[in-house]
Amino acid sequence: VVRETGDKTLLEVSQRLWESVYHRQAYVTGGIGSSSQNEGFTFDYDLPNQAAYAETCAAIASVFWNHRLLHLQRDSRYADELERALYNGVLSGVSADGRSFFYSNSLEMHADEVKPDDPYRKAHRAGWFDCACCPPNIARLIASLGQYIYSESDSEIAVHLYAQSTAELRVAGKTVILRQETEYPWKGKIRISVEPSAPAEEFIFDVTSDRKTTFSVSVLLPAESLKQWSSVHGRALNEAEQYGAVKMRLFQACTLLKTPRDRREGAALSCGLPAPNWQ
Repeated sequence: VVRETGDKTLLEVSQRLWESVYHRQAYVTGGIGSSSQNEGFTFDYDLPNQAAYAETCAAIASVFWNHRLLHLQRDSRYADELERALYNGVLSGVSADGRSFFYSNSLEMHADEVKPDDPYRKAHRAGWFDCACCPPNIARLIASLGQYIYSESDSEIAVHLYAQSTAELRVAGKTVILRQETEYPWKGKIRISVEPSAPAEEFIFDVTSDRKTTFSVSVLLPAESLKQWSSVHGRALNEAEQYGAVKMRLFQACTLLKTPRDRREGAALSCGLPAPNWQ
Protein backbone atom coordinates (compact mmCIF):
# COMPACT_ATOMS: atom_id res chain seq x y z
CA VAL A 1 0.00 0.00 0.00
CA VAL A 2 2.91 2.36 0.79
CA ARG A 3 4.42 1.79 -2.65
CA GLU A 4 1.09 2.36 -4.40
CA THR A 5 -0.05 5.43 -2.42
CA GLY A 6 3.23 6.99 -1.28
CA ASP A 7 1.73 7.37 2.21
CA LYS A 8 4.84 7.62 4.40
CA THR A 9 2.80 7.47 7.61
CA LEU A 10 2.01 3.83 6.81
CA LEU A 11 5.73 3.14 6.43
CA GLU A 12 6.40 4.76 9.81
CA VAL A 13 3.78 2.51 11.42
CA SER A 14 5.32 -0.56 9.78
CA GLN A 15 8.77 0.43 11.02
CA ARG A 16 7.52 0.86 14.60
CA LEU A 17 5.88 -2.56 14.43
CA TRP A 18 9.08 -4.02 12.96
CA GLU A 19 11.19 -2.69 15.82
CA SER A 20 8.72 -4.03 18.38
CA VAL A 21 8.65 -7.48 16.78
CA TYR A 22 12.34 -8.03 16.02
CA HIS A 23 13.84 -6.21 19.00
CA ARG A 24 11.52 -7.59 21.69
CA GLN A 25 9.27 -10.39 20.44
CA ALA A 26 11.24 -12.64 18.07
CA TYR A 27 13.12 -15.86 18.76
CA VAL A 28 16.74 -16.40 17.83
CA THR A 29 15.46 -18.66 15.04
CA GLY A 30 13.48 -15.79 13.54
CA GLY A 31 10.26 -17.40 14.77
CA ILE A 32 7.52 -14.96 15.78
CA GLY A 33 4.23 -15.31 17.63
CA SER A 34 4.98 -17.00 20.94
CA SER A 35 1.41 -17.81 22.01
CA SER A 36 -0.82 -20.59 20.70
CA GLN A 37 -3.83 -19.07 22.48
CA ASN A 38 -4.11 -16.18 20.06
CA GLU A 39 -1.63 -17.44 17.45
CA GLY A 40 0.24 -14.20 18.01
CA PHE A 41 2.12 -11.96 20.42
CA THR A 42 1.67 -11.37 24.13
CA PHE A 43 4.02 -8.88 25.82
CA ASP A 44 7.63 -7.85 25.33
CA TYR A 45 10.25 -10.56 25.92
CA ASP A 46 7.65 -13.26 26.58
CA LEU A 47 9.54 -15.91 24.62
CA PRO A 48 9.19 -19.33 26.29
CA ASN A 49 11.15 -22.15 24.68
CA GLN A 50 8.98 -25.19 25.35
CA ALA A 51 5.65 -23.41 24.93
CA ALA A 52 6.79 -21.49 21.84
CA TYR A 53 4.22 -21.44 19.08
CA ALA A 54 6.33 -19.80 16.34
CA GLU A 55 4.07 -21.04 13.56
CA THR A 56 5.75 -21.91 10.30
CA CYS A 57 3.35 -19.62 8.43
CA ALA A 58 4.39 -16.74 10.71
CA ALA A 59 8.05 -17.25 9.75
CA ILE A 60 7.02 -17.24 6.09
CA ALA A 61 5.09 -14.01 6.70
CA SER A 62 8.30 -12.60 8.21
CA VAL A 63 10.09 -13.35 4.93
CA PHE A 64 7.31 -11.62 2.97
CA TRP A 65 7.25 -8.56 5.24
CA ASN A 66 11.00 -7.97 5.24
CA HIS A 67 11.17 -8.52 1.49
CA ARG A 68 8.59 -5.81 0.90
CA LEU A 69 10.34 -3.43 3.25
CA LEU A 70 13.55 -4.00 1.29
CA HIS A 71 11.77 -2.70 -1.79
CA LEU A 72 11.04 0.53 0.08
CA GLN A 73 14.38 0.94 1.86
CA ARG A 74 17.67 -0.83 1.30
CA ASP A 75 18.28 -1.50 4.97
CA SER A 76 20.46 -4.49 5.82
CA ARG A 77 18.38 -5.19 8.95
CA TYR A 78 15.48 -6.28 6.77
CA ALA A 79 17.69 -8.59 4.71
CA ASP A 80 19.21 -10.04 7.89
CA GLU A 81 15.77 -10.88 9.30
CA LEU A 82 14.62 -12.28 5.96
CA GLU A 83 17.66 -14.57 5.97
CA ARG A 84 17.23 -15.52 9.63
CA ALA A 85 13.60 -16.52 9.15
CA LEU A 86 14.20 -18.32 5.85
CA TYR A 87 17.11 -20.47 7.01
CA ASN A 88 15.75 -21.19 10.49
CA GLY A 89 12.09 -20.51 11.27
CA VAL A 90 10.89 -21.62 7.82
CA LEU A 91 13.14 -24.59 7.08
CA SER A 92 12.52 -26.12 10.51
CA GLY A 93 8.91 -26.47 9.41
CA VAL A 94 9.64 -29.00 6.65
CA SER A 95 11.61 -32.24 6.50
CA ALA A 96 14.56 -32.68 4.15
CA ASP A 97 12.45 -34.81 1.80
CA GLY A 98 9.57 -32.31 1.82
CA ARG A 99 6.99 -34.88 2.94
CA SER A 100 6.34 -33.91 6.57
CA PHE A 101 5.88 -30.65 8.42
CA PHE A 102 5.81 -28.80 11.71
CA TYR A 103 2.89 -26.45 12.28
CA SER A 104 4.47 -24.89 15.37
CA ASN A 105 8.21 -24.80 16.04
CA SER A 106 9.05 -25.12 19.74
CA LEU A 107 12.62 -24.40 20.75
CA GLU A 108 12.45 -27.12 23.43
CA MET A 109 10.55 -30.37 23.13
CA HIS A 110 9.81 -33.19 25.56
CA ALA A 111 7.98 -35.85 23.55
CA ASP A 112 6.38 -37.49 26.58
CA GLU A 113 4.71 -34.20 27.52
CA VAL A 114 3.06 -33.58 24.15
CA LYS A 115 -0.69 -34.22 24.29
CA PRO A 116 -1.70 -36.92 21.78
CA ASP A 117 -4.82 -34.99 20.78
CA ASP A 118 -3.03 -31.69 20.18
CA PRO A 119 -3.70 -31.08 16.46
CA TYR A 120 -0.72 -28.76 15.89
CA ARG A 121 2.01 -29.27 18.49
CA LYS A 122 3.77 -32.48 17.53
CA ALA A 123 6.91 -34.22 18.78
CA HIS A 124 7.68 -35.19 15.18
CA ARG A 125 6.79 -33.67 11.83
CA ALA A 126 3.42 -34.75 10.50
CA GLY A 127 2.35 -35.48 6.95
CA TRP A 128 -0.74 -33.24 7.12
CA PHE A 129 -2.98 -31.22 9.43
CA ASP A 130 -6.71 -30.58 9.74
CA CYS A 131 -5.95 -26.92 9.05
CA ALA A 132 -3.11 -27.42 6.57
CA CYS A 133 -2.00 -23.85 5.85
CA CYS A 134 1.72 -24.41 6.47
CA PRO A 135 2.55 -27.20 3.95
CA PRO A 136 1.32 -25.37 0.82
CA ASN A 137 2.72 -22.09 2.14
CA ILE A 138 6.19 -23.63 2.40
CA ALA A 139 5.84 -25.17 -1.06
CA ARG A 140 4.90 -21.79 -2.51
CA LEU A 141 7.85 -20.03 -0.84
CA ILE A 142 10.45 -22.59 -1.87
CA ALA A 143 9.14 -22.65 -5.44
CA SER A 144 9.43 -18.85 -5.65
CA LEU A 145 12.72 -18.49 -3.75
CA GLY A 146 14.46 -16.86 -6.70
CA GLN A 147 12.41 -13.69 -6.42
CA TYR A 148 13.70 -13.11 -2.88
CA ILE A 149 17.39 -13.32 -3.83
CA TYR A 150 17.44 -10.38 -6.26
CA SER A 151 15.54 -7.21 -7.06
CA GLU A 152 15.84 -4.98 -10.10
CA SER A 153 15.02 -1.39 -11.01
CA ASP A 154 15.78 0.91 -13.93
CA SER A 155 19.26 1.66 -12.62
CA GLU A 156 20.15 -0.96 -10.03
CA ILE A 157 20.32 -4.65 -9.19
CA ALA A 158 20.12 -5.51 -5.49
CA VAL A 159 21.40 -8.79 -4.05
CA HIS A 160 19.42 -9.61 -0.89
CA LEU A 161 20.53 -13.19 -0.26
CA TYR A 162 23.69 -15.13 -0.97
CA ALA A 163 22.92 -18.41 -2.70
CA GLN A 164 24.37 -20.41 -5.60
CA SER A 165 22.28 -19.12 -8.49
CA THR A 166 22.03 -17.59 -11.93
CA ALA A 167 19.52 -14.85 -12.72
CA GLU A 168 18.52 -13.00 -15.87
CA LEU A 169 17.58 -9.44 -14.91
CA ARG A 170 16.50 -6.35 -16.80
CA VAL A 171 18.18 -3.06 -15.84
CA ALA A 172 18.98 0.18 -17.73
CA GLY A 173 17.30 -1.25 -20.82
CA LYS A 174 19.72 -4.17 -20.87
CA THR A 175 19.45 -7.86 -20.10
CA VAL A 176 22.01 -8.73 -17.44
CA ILE A 177 23.11 -12.20 -16.36
CA LEU A 178 24.17 -12.32 -12.72
CA ARG A 179 25.82 -15.44 -11.31
CA GLN A 180 26.61 -16.31 -7.71
CA GLU A 181 29.13 -19.00 -6.78
CA THR A 182 29.07 -19.74 -3.07
CA GLU A 183 28.48 -22.33 -0.34
CA TYR A 184 27.01 -19.67 1.94
CA PRO A 185 25.88 -19.94 4.74
CA TRP A 186 28.22 -22.85 5.48
CA LYS A 187 31.20 -20.98 4.05
CA GLY A 188 31.58 -17.24 3.69
CA LYS A 189 33.32 -17.07 0.30
CA ILE A 190 31.12 -15.52 -2.39
CA ARG A 191 31.85 -14.75 -6.03
CA ILE A 192 29.42 -12.63 -8.02
CA SER A 193 29.84 -12.10 -11.75
CA VAL A 194 27.78 -9.80 -13.93
CA GLU A 195 27.48 -10.13 -17.69
CA PRO A 196 25.55 -7.40 -19.55
CA SER A 197 24.12 -8.46 -22.91
CA ALA A 198 25.44 -5.20 -24.37
CA PRO A 199 28.52 -3.24 -23.26
CA ALA A 200 27.83 -0.80 -20.44
CA GLU A 201 29.21 2.72 -20.50
CA GLU A 202 30.67 2.05 -17.09
CA PHE A 203 30.18 -0.72 -14.57
CA ILE A 204 31.07 -0.58 -10.89
CA PHE A 205 30.14 -2.46 -7.72
CA ASP A 206 29.15 0.65 -5.79
CA VAL A 207 25.87 2.42 -5.07
CA THR A 208 27.29 5.34 -3.07
CA SER A 209 29.44 6.79 -5.85
CA ASP A 210 28.26 10.09 -7.34
CA ARG A 211 29.70 9.16 -10.72
CA LYS A 212 27.21 8.69 -13.54
CA THR A 213 26.81 5.00 -14.34
CA THR A 214 24.66 2.95 -16.65
CA PHE A 215 23.61 0.75 -13.74
CA SER A 216 24.96 -0.46 -10.43
CA VAL A 217 24.80 -3.55 -8.27
CA SER A 218 24.19 -3.32 -4.53
CA VAL A 219 25.02 -6.26 -2.29
CA LEU A 220 24.09 -7.00 1.28
CA LEU A 221 26.66 -6.41 4.00
CA PRO A 222 25.47 -8.77 6.78
CA ALA A 223 25.20 -7.61 10.38
CA GLU A 224 28.46 -9.29 11.38
CA SER A 225 30.32 -7.48 8.62
CA LEU A 226 28.81 -4.16 9.70
CA LYS A 227 30.01 -4.80 13.25
CA GLN A 228 33.52 -5.52 12.02
CA TRP A 229 33.57 -2.36 9.91
CA SER A 230 32.28 -0.20 12.77
CA SER A 231 34.83 -1.55 15.23
CA VAL A 232 37.68 -0.76 12.82
CA HIS A 233 36.53 2.66 11.64
CA GLY A 234 34.81 3.97 14.76
CA ARG A 235 31.43 4.84 13.26
CA ALA A 236 28.35 3.11 11.92
CA LEU A 237 27.60 2.89 8.20
CA ASN A 238 24.79 5.03 6.89
CA GLU A 239 21.86 3.46 5.03
CA ALA A 240 23.37 3.70 1.56
CA GLU A 241 26.68 2.31 2.79
CA GLN A 242 25.00 -0.54 4.67
CA TYR A 243 23.32 -1.90 1.59
CA GLY A 244 25.71 -1.81 -1.23
CA ALA A 245 28.94 0.12 -0.89
CA VAL A 246 31.54 -2.36 -1.99
CA LYS A 247 34.68 -0.30 -2.20
CA MET A 248 37.98 -1.05 -0.51
CA ARG A 249 37.67 1.97 1.76
CA LEU A 250 34.25 0.83 2.94
CA PHE A 251 34.46 -2.94 3.06
CA GLN A 252 37.95 -4.37 3.23
CA ALA A 253 36.86 -7.99 2.81
CA CYS A 254 35.67 -7.35 -0.76
CA THR A 255 37.92 -7.13 -3.79
CA LEU A 256 37.09 -6.26 -7.38
CA LEU A 257 38.54 -9.09 -9.46
CA LYS A 258 38.03 -7.30 -12.76
CA THR A 259 37.15 -3.71 -13.54
CA PRO A 260 36.92 -3.51 -17.33
CA ARG A 261 37.68 0.13 -18.10
CA ASP A 262 38.24 -0.51 -21.79
CA ARG A 263 35.96 -3.31 -22.95
CA ARG A 264 33.19 -2.67 -20.36
CA GLU A 265 31.86 -6.21 -20.81
CA GLY A 266 31.37 -7.26 -17.23
CA ALA A 267 32.90 -7.56 -13.80
CA ALA A 268 33.32 -10.03 -10.98
CA LEU A 269 33.38 -9.46 -7.24
CA SER A 270 34.83 -11.78 -4.62
CA CYS A 271 33.84 -11.39 -0.97
CA GLY A 272 34.91 -13.16 2.18
CA LEU A 273 32.10 -12.82 4.71
CA PRO A 274 31.69 -14.33 8.17
CA ALA A 275 29.26 -17.23 8.22
CA PRO A 276 26.03 -16.08 9.93
CA ASN A 277 25.33 -16.99 13.54
CA TRP A 278 21.89 -15.27 13.71
CA GLN A 279 22.37 -14.02 17.26
